[in-house]
Amino acid sequence: MSIEERKLVLRIFDDGCQCELPSNVHVFLDMIRRDFGYRPDVTMDILYGLTSHGFMVHLKERSRERGGDLVALGWRDRHGYQDSTVYDYVMRNSLLIAMNMLELSQSRFCSHHRDKVMEDLDFVGLSTDILKAELEHISRAG
Repeated sequence: MSIEERKLVLRIFDDGCQCELPSNVHVFLDMIRRDFGYRPDVTMDILYGLTSHGFMVHLKERSRERGGDLVALGWRDRHGYQDSTVYDYVMRNSLLIAMNMLELSQSRFCSHHRDKVMEDLDFVGLSTDILKAELEHISRAG
């Protein structure tokens, strides 16, 4: 994925309405136009170009009086899992897992450095946060 694609996906995941999780999040196309300067057709072309990466895109047409058109973005992990229970869980919750991973890996950064994490796909903060949480849990239990 290009840096622009990563930034767009991150913004949608960060700012999108989560009422339809775990299947998708949605945002107004006008918000993307204001934040990125992309016309709606350009935004949709970029997002449709990500379907080979497991993203699912759906345009929800709405009147201007209702805020304008929305784009719904979902994602499915396409790795093969041998265990059917794990596979079923991941297929149902891929987007939720990814969003939680992104939130956790970026929770200690300002917006500038958070964007840098996504640009570089540098999730070292994720393992650090998990280790820290695990150590805190162990110390409380002990």
